[in-house]
Amino acid sequence: MDGQGDRGDVQGGEVRWYVMTDDDTVLFVDNLVGVLSKYDHNKYFYVGMNSECFVCNVVHSFGMAFGGGGYALSYPLAKAVAENMDLCLKRYPFLYGSDLILQSCIADLGVSLTQEPVLGRVTAYRRASPWGLSVCRGGRSPDNVTVIRILSPSKRLDWQRDGGKRECCDVDEVDADALQVKLRDCGANEILL
Repeated sequence: MDGQGDRGDVQGGEVRWYVMTDDDTVLFVDNLVGVLSKYDHNKYFYVGMNSECFVCNVVHSFGMAFGGGGYALSYPLAKAVAENMDLCLKRYPFLYGSDLILQSCIADLGVSLTQEPVLGRVTAYRRASPWGLSVCRGGRSPDNVTVIRILSPSKRLDWQRDGGKRECCDVDEVDADALQVKLRDCGANEILL
């Protein structure tokens, strides 16, 4: 993946995937790399997930990935789309929205969406009532927390390899409405409250 933004000088050897997300999407890069490593980046791949909203899929397409959850194009597919974009835009002047236009252009190349649930959308929620106890509350109520900072290096749990073991956490610092949380391996006999 290229984390350096738009680079017109790339000839394919350096870049394997182009990832598109909305501006409020949170990506877990290790998970994304793990998902994309399952696919041959030298072939045409359009990886993502359709909407969790049935009506959106009916109105737009069940074969369209939505930017809210993010989607990825392999380098060869992104290159082919770029080379055909002018023709595609002329063919579909009535379409609205980049996700739908891109999906239509990709379909014209004979490529369909490879559905990958890991790239699906997670909808934010608002707490309806106080939490009560929390696994990593450290004696402090999380009810007014608006910011959580994760201090640990990224780690991806492998449920099969680790025997279903979970990560534990410690609250390192509380500052007004922010918690700093440190993830760690759970102790051998540690009980989650």
